[in-house]
Amino acid sequence: MPRSNEIREFLESLAARRCAERASAAVVETLEGILRTQAKAIAISDAEEYFRTNTAFHSAIAQASGNGRLIAFQSSLRKQMALALRHIAQKREHMQPGLREHQRILRAIRAHDADKAEQAMRAHIAATSARLRRH
Repeated sequence: MPRSNEIREFLESLAARRCAERASAAVVETLEGILRTQAKAIAISDAEEYFRTNTAFHSAIAQASGNGRLIAFQSSLRKQMALALRHIAQKREHMQPGLREHQRILRAIRAHDADKAEQAMRAHIAATSARLRRH
């Protein structure tokens, strides 16, 4: 899993960078809606909905990157890691930090700050990797 996480960190941070450079108002609105739904899922401890919104958030960022190959690689890697990611999504102690990290990524994308979006995504994937190692 550590090597997969390294690859995921690289792909996801590149997707966030490209998304921040290209994001339209519609993309930002979509991401905001996903995170509103994610916050509601956390409020009622709905792990399945948290997992679904996590996948939707990362997929929307990849789609907005505009890079078809990046989208394909990221999708393949996400499928390989789905079991582990679903496992930590079941943990309440992962949900709130995950949402805060997503909100930081979104703020950078909304500001079209590619450097901050990349850094925030890199930090998020590293934190998720650390949570995976603990569980």
